[in-house]
Amino acid sequence: MENIKIERTDRHPEIDFDYSTNRFSIRGFSYPENVKDFYDPILGPFMEHLNSLDGASVNLECAFNYFHSSSAQVLYKIFDA
Repeated sequence: MENIKIERTDRHPEIDFDYSTNRFSIRGFSYPENVKDFYDPILGPFMEHLNSLDGASVNLECAFNYFHSSSAQVLYKIFDA
């Protein structure tokens, strides 16, 4: 799986997903105009990767300055996985 690296802006967080080491980081502000358009391309591969793991450790780091309720729903999906 190809790693994902997205630089932060004033509306969406930095995404740094390293699938080879199972280290995933989301940092910054999260209130993109369209949450689905921003997070869906990230969550699809992430969920697929998690489902393929069998007993492996995963490190997820979340450090938000602010996130709105639509982002909170996405975060819940991530935490639930």
